[in-house]
Amino acid sequence: MRLAIFLFVLLAACLLWTATFTAAAARARRFGWALLLAGLVVPLAVLLPLLAVTGWLAFGRHPIHHNMFLPVAVTAAAALGGGIWIVIAGRQPTGLAGARAAGRWKVVPLAAAAALAAIGTSGTVALFERLSAREAIAWYAEASAIVEATLPPPIPEGANAASLHRQAAVLFRDDPEYRRDGFFPWIDEIDAGSREAVRALAAHAEAIDVARRAADRDACRFDGDWSRWSVSSPMPEHRILGHEADLLALAARRAAIEGRPADALADVVRIRRLARQSRGCPGVIAGIQAAHLTVTFCETLTSVLQAMEPIDLPLLDGSTVADSLADVPSMVPTVLQEEAMVLATFADVAAGRLTLGAIDGGWRDIPRDDAFGASILGTLYRAFLLDSDRERCRSLARLALEIAAERDRGATPWPEIVRRLDTFYGDRVNRGILVDSLQSIWVLVLDVQTRAEASVRAARVGVAATRHRLRTGGLPQTLADLVPGDLSFLPRDPFTADETLRMKPVDRGMVVYYVGSDGKDDGGPTTRERSENDSDDFGLWLAPDDVGLPPRDDGAAPNGEAAPADR
Repeated sequence: MRLAIFLFVLLAACLLWTATFTAAAARARRFGWALLLAGLVVPLAVLLPLLAVTGWLAFGRHPIHHNMFLPVAVTAAAALGGGIWIVIAGRQPTGLAGARAAGRWKVVPLAAAAALAAIGTSGTVALFERLSAREAIAWYAEASAIVEATLPPPIPEGANAASLHRQAAVLFRDDPEYRRDGFFPWIDEIDAGSREAVRALAAHAEAIDVARRAADRDACRFDGDWSRWSVSSPMPEHRILGHEADLLALAARRAAIEGRPADALADVVRIRRLARQSRGCPGVIAGIQAAHLTVTFCETLTSVLQAMEPIDLPLLDGSTVADSLADVPSMVPTVLQEEAMVLATFADVAAGRLTLGAIDGGWRDIPRDDAFGASILGTLYRAFLLDSDRERCRSLARLALEIAAERDRGATPWPEIVRRLDTFYGDRVNRGILVDSLQSIWVLVLDVQTRAEASVRAARVGVAATRHRLRTGGLPQTLADLVPGDLSFLPRDPFTADETLRMKPVDRGMVVYYVGSDGKDDGGPTTRERSENDSDDFGLWLAPDDVGLPPRDDGAAPNGEAAPADR
């Protein structure tokens, strides 16, 4: 309805403009054809940018269904056809003297009507933008209510680890290598048994101590006005937790090599606590970071297990390790908070606090704020497209919420998740300017959650297999050997509908693995280094040669033999 009103007023302005110039041309002694041409060309010049922008929405690299191109094209055709008819009719002779019919038209009233229609066109757009801005107030309120309902309870000052994480960030920035790259590029490659590891741990001893004290606190929540959670709110502090986890993983592997399994396990457990702390702030960034930290915890734990001796068996029977292997928290609160972010983002756009160019970040090739058509696109979006795009984004968020709830019940295997999201996105009616990039976000959120779940389950099997090794002197031949003595049941692979985790022997050890996102067993990973795997299966390795090596990049040969270490 909004668009129909706007285009009707715009068409009236174009036709009145043509009529005004046709009447003026009929009275002109000179330049009559120039006036007629201006009467036809100027309306088209006004409509062409609209045609270009809506044509990009309809036929660009990422076309959307609600693109407005057809009604704008019809309006342009009507303006051109109606203008030509007005010119022809105005030039028809009339009366005995054969004067032009347009000579009887009143120029001033026509010009006044054209001006009023032009003002009405601008006023109509301004009115619709204002209506969207007024609706934004309700969207802000709803977003705030969602976040407040999903936030954990307030954290007492003495239990909040946020100040310690910021202290660690200051220490990181004092490192020239970190300051240059924004992370420690050597962490994923260093062998904990090498002299380089000793130097690195000594150089960052203070930061590691702060990270340990931070992880030992109950929870973490960085400062933020969560009632105004929006796309611009992801916290850079969450990156610091990842860097702390990398250092703790290196310290844990080094402690295991040095024969200090209790210290190693303590640092491993701290990594899982950092993952839980990351959940202390709302939003998808915190949820994704927590899932990644959980996988780091599982990989490091499995590496540390290789160095344990029979005398260390009581360390695995304590409640600390069991608590760290608890289920991954539900992603439902994160999905709800992300929906609140979507609402607040739309409210920011409607209120003019945020531009489409600032949101896009290159996802859909939306013009930069200073590019041709950017201001027209922003105006059209706020006035006519924002509400429909918001509904589609919310529909996608509700689908993600439904899937997340099903994942908590173990009801939906990963291939089905991808199929449902692709089905939603594949329906052209559901395409929109913002919904396109959000589809990728939900796939990422649900993927890292599923991998975190699978990794924790594989880590439980790894701990059970290590107990079996410490008691019997050897790893189990099959996972069935662990039930019911070390495991009450074999964990299900969350990437499948009803199949359990798998294992396969490797050189002097075993790998517990889960299938990849294709939901098919490809025979397990062929190497611990993910980039060199011949399959998308992923697993945790229990092999003596892997003690002290980083979880992702060990330089291992495909047959499982470790690369020589600089000891």
